[in-house]
Amino acid sequence: MKERSALSVLWEGMINERDGYRFYTEAARRTKHRRGKEMYEGLADDEAQHLHLFLVEYLALSEGQGWVAPQEAMRRELEFDMDKPDFGLGLAKPEGAIAVSEKLFPKEWDQEAKIGSLDDDLAALRFGMEIEERAYKLYKETGDATSDPKAKEGFAFLVKEEERHYQLIENAYHYLSDNETWWDDEQAPFFTG
Repeated sequence: MKERSALSVLWEGMINERDGYRFYTEAARRTKHRRGKEMYEGLADDEAQHLHLFLVEYLALSEGQGWVAPQEAMRRELEFDMDKPDFGLGLAKPEGAIAVSEKLFPKEWDQEAKIGSLDDDLAALRFGMEIEERAYKLYKETGDATSDPKAKEGFAFLVKEEERHYQLIENAYHYLSDNETWWDDEQAPFFTG
């Protein structure tokens, strides 16, 4: 994989992860059930960690240092601001990067009504599956196309993370749609741990 295309894929991944963080943070705010909040907050934390990984890799590649092993990238300290288009790091969108965020929130979400309703939660879970699947495909295709072992390792890690997120969300969706409630302490399903 050429460095130029690597930077554009990393940029797309950074936007994906930032939008995922924003989405899961908003979903946690909107749901009224504690279990739903905890799940969404955990997913938001994971997205922030993935963004950190992408930012470290992006900076290393753009500075000519090459790919960083994922464990090393996660250990590196880096302060960034998700609310700024350049993440507060003076970054610019590289040539060839596409805008991956067509929509940030499910169209079913009424901004005023249905806050915390079953329909709202199910819409959030369906949308969560969509964004996890989109990220999975991007990272899988990129990992398969690269010959750099550190890049392959990083994308393989992210593919596993997106698979885990998708499975968690899909299981929560089926549980919620079958039972019309989030699980409680006595009936915590197998997929929460």
